[in-house]
Amino acid sequence: MSSPADSPLPAKQGRRFVETQPKTERLNINVSARTAAALRTLSERRETTVTDTVRRAVAVLEVLENVLDNGNVLLMKDREGGVTQLTIV
Repeated sequence: MSSPADSPLPAKQGRRFVETQPKTERLNINVSARTAAALRTLSERRETTVTDTVRRAVAVLEVLENVLDNGNVLLMKDREGGVTQLTIV
């Protein structure tokens, strides 16, 4: 049986609704020194945490995968107007 804290929906408490947070899961991952440095650099550039940078990277990859899985292509237009088709491997 799930508790109100397990639900991402607001829980009703008396006559007020109280926002609840969805469960999180702690992961320990091994990354190369290059990846760790890139995560730190991106985090500093965006003035956020490495955790938030990883969350954002996963969200962006999910969008890209969905676009490509639906038979679409990913195009990049440079400043001079040149267009390149990108491939995600």
